Amino acid sequence: NVQVDLDLVTNQSLGFLRDGLGGKRLSATSHLVAVQGVDPGGEIEKLGKDLGFTAENGRYKSISMGQGQEKNAEKALVDYAAQGGWVFLQNVHLMESWLPKLERQLEMAAESGHDDFRCFLSAEPPPLPHIQSLPEGILQASIQVANAPPCDLTANFRSAYSLFSQGTLDTSTKPE
Repeated sequence: NVQVDLDLVTNQSLGFLRDGLGGKRLSATSHLVAVQGVDPGGEIEKLGKDLGFTAENGRYKSISMGQGQEKNAEKALVDYAAQGGWVFLQNVHLMESWLPKLERQLEMAAESGHDDFRCFLSAEPPPLPHIQSLPEGILQASIQVANAPPCDLTANFRSAYSLFSQGTLDTSTKPE
């Protein structure tokens, strides 16, 4: 019986993205973060800030996908693929009819896009394992990070405990 610490896997994945994005060209221009009930936007924005990709300097754009956001997303993808920068498209699973167009734009960006271009996508996983809401091309071309909710009380405590830094724990006045 093998236990996997999902928090460790998530932290290692973010470390891989930080190290890979900071120093070398990764072959994938898109990174899919599939999580249910969790917004990865804060972590992506923080990582971008650490690496110099912010909304303030015009090198980061976050778009919450919904009705009418297709044109904004398409323009951001074209602009950032040409100039370099990060685009974060949230909740792409809500835009099923538009996803083939997104797939084609990501293919073009992978072929001729700027070395600093990255597109982060967030989507909730489909409700059943045999259902696929995202095109196969996006899934295959993306680095995927998935996080499942804790399955039992121990895993839930471990997940909550991982949110505290060692410095916070060291300053606790409670007995050990």
